[in-house]
Amino acid sequence: MIGVFITLGGQLNLQIGTLLSLFPSISWATSTLLINTYGKRFDVWVLTGYQMLFGGLFLLLFSFLFELQVMIVSIESVGLTLWLAIMASVVQFTIWFYLLQNGDPGKTSAFLFLAPFFGVLFGWLLLGEKLHLTTLTGGLFILIGIFLVNWTSKKHKPRITENKTFNH
Repeated sequence: MIGVFITLGGQLNLQIGTLLSLFPSISWATSTLLINTYGKRFDVWVLTGYQMLFGGLFLLLFSFLFELQVMIVSIESVGLTLWLAIMASVVQFTIWFYLLQNGDPGKTSAFLFLAPFFGVLFGWLLLGEKLHLTTLTGGLFILIGIFLVNWTSKKHKPRITENKTFNH
């Protein structure tokens, strides 16, 4: 969490966007626990389908409520939308559900902290945004946190010693 805080500039603004992101965060955490508990009963493609259906319906509803821009349809916009729908949603969620079904949700979820770091990095790479030392420092903290969560120490086997009793 410290790494994400540093990566995002070391500030927390309580604006409407921050508050609106609280609900999806709670939903994501809840679904992670539910998928780990009950997910083996369902096919990952079915889970992904329901995720996309309900998520898409909510996004469609909120786009009509909050977006005031006119949608411009072009080959580029259709291509980007298909890429996001297929690769960044269907494929990503299918892999995510598979990992949750077959692994430890705590260890798997630790990798989610990389999302803000990569978001800032891709903003620099693709959009020419400024990259600050705090971004790299925050990324280092995130990597250390992921390592600590996933690190398992070698457990020492107790030595078998002979128990000698002396009778006097």
